[in-house]
Amino acid sequence: MNAEIVARLEQSFREEVRAGPLPLHDQEKRLTDLEQVVLAILADERLATIESRLSALEKILRKAHGN
Repeated sequence: MNAEIVARLEQSFREEVRAGPLPLHDQEKRLTDLEQVVLAILADERLATIESRLSALEKILRKAHGN
């Protein structure tokens, strides 16, 4: 997960360096966009963790009930 975040941020900064400085309004928009990308990655990771833990819990419950 961290590697994906770093890769996307590095790519974004390389694009910005080639394009030159952005006006303040565009910088704020870009930052907001990057924040949304990071939040989406984190949400995906949390969902995967929750799904994994739920699956493990279901297995435990099935064993406890002899299913």
